[in-house]
Amino acid sequence: MFITESLNLQLDDLLERICSKLQITPAQHQIAQDRYETIGSWLAAEESLLARFGPVIYPQGSLRIGTTVRPRTGEEFDLDLVCEVQLDWR
Repeated sequence: MFITESLNLQLDDLLERICSKLQITPAQHQIAQDRYETIGSWLAAEESLLARFGPVIYPQGSLRIGTTVRPRTGEEFDLDLVCEVQLDWR
């Protein structure tokens, strides 16, 4: 192994550890997922005015690709979600 290979491995390891500290925790990810799924279920419930449009909510952006950054202070963080509905234009 060349010295540069060893340095690259060390740098890769360091960057991987830094990134894992910056991401939201698995618990925070699960809370976010539970909440947007609950909202989606509420919107799609039979008694909802939107139920006939078949609303579906899913993540977009950093939450979808697993790169959501942990907030510096507090517990709130920004998430991008999509609410997809089916419309019949006929």
